[in-house]
Amino acid sequence: VGSEMCIRDRLKVDRTDPRPRVLIQGEFWAKTTEGEGNYNLFRFLESEGAEVVTESVSDWLLHQVWRAKWSAERRESLVQHDEGGSGMGEQRNPTRAKWTMMAVDRIFRAVFYTYARALGLKGYRLTDHDALAELSNQYMDSHLGGGEDHMEIGHHLHTVKHRLANMVLSVKPFTCLSSNGVSDGIQPVITELYPQSVFVSVETNGDAPANFYSRVQMQLFKAKKSAQRDMAEALAQTGLTLGEVRAYAATHPSLNHPLHVYPQHFGCVTANMVMEVFARRAGR
Repeated sequence: VGSEMCIRDRLKVDRTDPRPRVLIQGEFWAKTTEGEGNYNLFRFLESEGAEVVTESVSDWLLHQVWRAKWSAERRESLVQHDEGGSGMGEQRNPTRAKWTMMAVDRIFRAVFYTYARALGLKGYRLTDHDALAELSNQYMDSHLGGGEDHMEIGHHLHTVKHRLANMVLSVKPFTCLSSNGVSDGIQPVITELYPQSVFVSVETNGDAPANFYSRVQMQLFKAKKSAQRDMAEALAQTGLTLGEVRAYAATHPSLNHPLHVYPQHFGCVTANMVMEVFARRAGR
């Protein structure tokens, strides 16, 4: 922890440069790796002027815990009819399994937040998977399991409703059935209901990197416009100028700390920074 803190304190970050925030989701490996497996996607987005945020490994692990708890809850009243080899008949207690998963969830979160605070990451919150399932269930039934389940739909909806990013990008290998065949068939419904959403789904295979990059760039153009609107709205609400924000940040280095989390108002992080500067200056 001490070594990590020393590296963290030497990092210099300038968040007064407005960039569109892009949420990476999709198939677990493709969205978390960085290399040829996803055409160096993170590096490409950053070179195009975007800020990348990806769903964490912790988020996926918590989803697996949620799935086990949810399945146990559904089976509590079906024990007498659940005698299959992997069922929850007499050999297993679904109520005990449910409470075990609830305990695992709480312990995992407690350990995560303990280390996060020790490293200086304050204000970050792990996903509430009960809320995510409830949000996505009307579009994709939670009984439909496999791959990322309903997570892509849920995260897209959550991101749009709460303005957590300017763009959502779903990446997966070619023939990823749960994402290509299921989630991607539902995503157009979300973008129809929420026209402000900037969404693109891309696949990785051996012969189409040019097509992959061009599709991302087309939607990234819209994301940049979205970030500009965020900035205009934030500056209009506060009456500040970007120059005033930069001057304030120069004398308050904690605002540009690499692990600082701003209160969430907009997809663009710089717009959120404007809102925090306004609140600090007003003594709120």
